Amino acid sequence: GIAKQVSLIKLPGTNFSVDLIEWEDPKTTREGGELGSALDMAITVADVALAVDELVGTEHKGNGWSLKSIPSILDLPPPLGRAVHASIADPDGIEVSLMSFP
Repeated sequence: GIAKQVSLIKLPGTNFSVDLIEWEDPKTTREGGELGSALDMAITVADVALAVDELVGTEHKGNGWSLKSIPSILDLPPPLGRAVHASIADPDGIEVSLMSFP
């Protein structure tokens, strides 16, 4: 996928940052109830495939989490660069992106 950086906010003196990006390919679309929700959350993990397995793998079936997109390579704008990305959803359907920067 391809995304462009919209904004990067860093909390001085910490490792905390919020990076706002817009998906260009595939283009982000929202329909129906999604129109009121413009927040996407991404969590950085050491190993996306391992995190997916720990959250939605065979041993964890029935916990309510589901896989929305398999791990894939993304080329993000600088300073982020290449990333591995997968998307999961919580029991309420809220999607969370898991990302690593190899």
